[in-house]
Amino acid sequence: MMMVGAVSCIVNDIPYPRLGCTLLSLDVEGAQKYQTQMSGDTTIVTVAIDESVDLRDVAFGAMSFTNEDKATVTYVSGATPAQGDSWNLREGVVVDVMIYGYVNLFKFVGTQTIERRFSVEGQMGDAYFEENVGGSVENRIALVYVPEGTDLSAINVLELKLGPEGETTYEPALSGVVDFTSETGDDNIKMVRVSYRDVVENWRVIVQESSVALNSVNAWAMSADVVAMGAPEESHAIEYRIKDGEWQNVVLSSDANGSFTATISGLTPETEYECRAVSGTEKTDAISFTTEAAPMLDNGGFEKWHKSGSALWLPYAESDSIIQTFTDPTHPGEEFYTRFWDTGNHGAITLGSSNSIPLSEAVSLGLTTDGTAREGAEAAYLLSKFTGIGVAGKLAGGNIFTGTFGVVQGTNGTTYLGVPFSARPKRLVGYYKYMPKPIDNVIKADGVDGTFITEEWRGKSDTLNMVFALGDWEIPHEVRTDRRNRSEFTPSTPGVFAWGSMASAEEVTEWTRFEIPLEYYDLNKKPTYMVIMLTASKWSDFFTGGNGSVLIVDDLKIEYE
Repeated sequence: MMMVGAVSCIVNDIPYPRLGCTLLSLDVEGAQKYQTQMSGDTTIVTVAIDESVDLRDVAFGAMSFTNEDKATVTYVSGATPAQGDSWNLREGVVVDVMIYGYVNLFKFVGTQTIERRFSVEGQMGDAYFEENVGGSVENRIALVYVPEGTDLSAINVLELKLGPEGETTYEPALSGVVDFTSETGDDNIKMVRVSYRDVVENWRVIVQESSVALNSVNAWAMSADVVAMGAPEESHAIEYRIKDGEWQNVVLSSDANGSFTATISGLTPETEYECRAVSGTEKTDAISFTTEAAPMLDNGGFEKWHKSGSALWLPYAESDSIIQTFTDPTHPGEEFYTRFWDTGNHGAITLGSSNSIPLSEAVSLGLTTDGTAREGAEAAYLLSKFTGIGVAGKLAGGNIFTGTFGVVQGTNGTTYLGVPFSARPKRLVGYYKYMPKPIDNVIKADGVDGTFITEEWRGKSDTLNMVFALGDWEIPHEVRTDRRNRSEFTPSTPGVFAWGSMASAEEVTEWTRFEIPLEYYDLNKKPTYMVIMLTASKWSDFFTGGNGSVLIVDDLKIEYE
């Protein structure tokens, strides 16, 4: 079994006191990861289960929630979940969590990805699998290429795995030397009936002669990744051109056993190109592809600010248009508005002045004598400071992020990270200065990323934190600082599929360039939101950091190559 962690939930709008309800952990047999999605008043928890486990009979271990000492957890049938229960995650299991009369519905469903393998002696490149040809689940393909001239009547099948290991039967079983010319009609195809558990699938197992093939083109904004294959003993190349232009060669990234790859760089966004693969004297037909858009950051130089009321500075012009309006079932009756940038210091002004401000304002307040921006006239001056008096106060980390502030909850608050975004950049670059202070505000806490804040942190240098990430969500991701109902943002947050970050405790007094490359967990997925998060105190969500730490940031850009 594997433990997987936190998802958010909804609370119905009934007139009782409301406490947070977050699933902190889930322990079920074979769990690998999960994703969540709101569907009406239900949180759908989709759990990826190892292929060795029967989805109809998954052993339940345990789950935990925030405020579980006040919660009643039952199945829809009314029974209480118990360790060892059999969950049918193919059909789905619904659990009610009731806290003070609020019913929170969670539906758990399972998915499985079967690791499929097909190899023959002398094949070119890797096998290709397709499970839904022409929209039919009965029309499945397992394909390998072999060099032209190969004797198809004596193909040595080294491995064929199309179902779970040890549980799958094949009719006919293909192993050893197989004659791929004996089938009536398509000489290179064997029809195979694959059975496991209560699943029956029909596969077309194909051995195809070819001199060269272009397998895939993954087009980004200013580059494209190409995968091809040819005869192992031949020389290989990838050629490309702007549509109907002159052909150009690119240097191969790899070339082994007939599989070869290349990255085509220097392309123009939103432009149509063609490419082809070459093996010896043979060439594939040209394949067309169009590069993606390459949108830039709004206000990446932090030139635009305005003051809301007498205290709160906001990192956008008052006249800037709203780019998104959304609602969140966890905050019924609330409507949220996103421009581009915002700060989480809305709550801090209830106990003091704004601490995420334009550089010129920092000069006016006497916080710094150096008002020189890296470019333009302004920069973002992010100051961590203790606000309030004694136990009534907390450290407010200087911060700025893409998204919008949520709601103030006493001395806590929520933020919604992310602005609508569909492109796939490579990195975030910019310039910064950092003047950290020793950590003098410590609130003990356990972070979901394994960080344990203790009194031993006191006196250590504060640490800046910069995050660049892409996510696939219906609405921006909510972060909550209330320890009774926390929600954080980490590389393992559901929906995140590209992540980059930079943390440093080093003092930097001159403008210094930084670069945060994105690591993509899925190279083919497209985002719905982009998150940039900058803070002078990495652990300020836990109200831990150094009073007076300053991060100054300017000239942010996203790069696509």
